[in-house]
Amino acid sequence: MFIFKKFKIYIFIHFAQVFFFPNIFPENQGSLITQEIYFLGIRNQIGQQLIPMTSIVMIISYMKEKKRSPLIFVLGFLAIITSIKTNSSTGIIAIIVLYMLYCLFGIIPNSVINIKNTSIGYIVGNVLLVFGQVISNIPIVANIIQRYFGKDASFSNRTVIWVRSYENFKNSYLLGIGRHQGKSVMTFHAQNQYDKDTSYSAHNVLLQTIVESGIIGLIPIAILIVITINRSSRCRNQNYLLMIVIGIIAVMVTFLMEAYDLTYFLILLGFIFNIDKMESIFDKRKYVKKESMVTEI
Repeated sequence: MFIFKKFKIYIFIHFAQVFFFPNIFPENQGSLITQEIYFLGIRNQIGQQLIPMTSIVMIISYMKEKKRSPLIFVLGFLAIITSIKTNSSTGIIAIIVLYMLYCLFGIIPNSVINIKNTSIGYIVGNVLLVFGQVISNIPIVANIIQRYFGKDASFSNRTVIWVRSYENFKNSYLLGIGRHQGKSVMTFHAQNQYDKDTSYSAHNVLLQTIVESGIIGLIPIAILIVITINRSSRCRNQNYLLMIVIGIIAVMVTFLMEAYDLTYFLILLGFIFNIDKMESIFDKRKYVKKESMVTEI
């Protein structure tokens, strides 16, 4: 598939640029961009492309080969060291989660990892990580990070940004304040003893959505997820479905700490929505390949 080859090339090119050609996209003088610009975006945004691209390559590779491929582990290694080089903590965590689940594939029961449980897990993660700190002001996870790892307990000012975003959500919780206004009210400078930061987003997809669109904005997404759960029952090969859900989990990990757009998430939901057609395509290719080998013999 074209997308499979394209994303593999993107991952290799991005790795090469980060390590060997870091300055081929010079910063614009007078621009608001204050970070290095790379092939897949500015430094702290590469996870928006790198994580879902790696996930999609992993999914298609498994559907083609019906087994784990050494190439996928090579791409995972490149993705991790690329994320480390660009100081993308969110990217590092998401890649580690992706490959932990990839390695445990076949051990974890399919009934445990599915789109329904993943959606519930994402909501619980938001409640514990984001809203638990914003509403009750009990930074449980942040305190652990600060105490045992010596890192900034605000997650690089994210807790400051979350509070600001939540305050704006309370002002218009039903319909939100709109995309343009949402970006405007979240443009501010945050500072603590560790870091200075300028934020233009809520750094959390759920928060970003409800600030811009209110609770109403969650309804179309919820409907899509329910439809996807229903369509997943058409899948004959549950391993295909499990592999797609693993990719969705990795993307959702980035959604906890970043306000990435939903493009790749919707692509992965589209994979599940059309899982029966994808099964037919890849199983037919496998059958044709076997028939060709038998004919040659």
